Amino acid sequence: MARSQAIACDITDDVKDLVSRKTEEIVHELEKAADTFIADVLVEKERNLQQIKTMLNDKHYHKTRIEDVMRLIDNDIASLKQ
Repeated sequence: MARSQAIACDITDDVKDLVSRKTEEIVHELEKAADTFIADVLVEKERNLQQIKTMLNDKHYHKTRIEDVMRLIDNDIASLKQ
């Protein structure tokens, strides 16, 4: 009986260790995915801001350019809401 309890305790400890390790792995993968997502969003935002800056620096921009800038800003706002 004592041997059975010892085996059961060992199995329980092994399962707890396995669950703990797997949980840590999952958390690590989620953190990596979140970091990658944030980096991608920041790169996209930087690209959009550079486009806006280029358009605004163009001395000869006209109504179409302003509409382009507004569309980029609207796209940025929409993507932030997702």
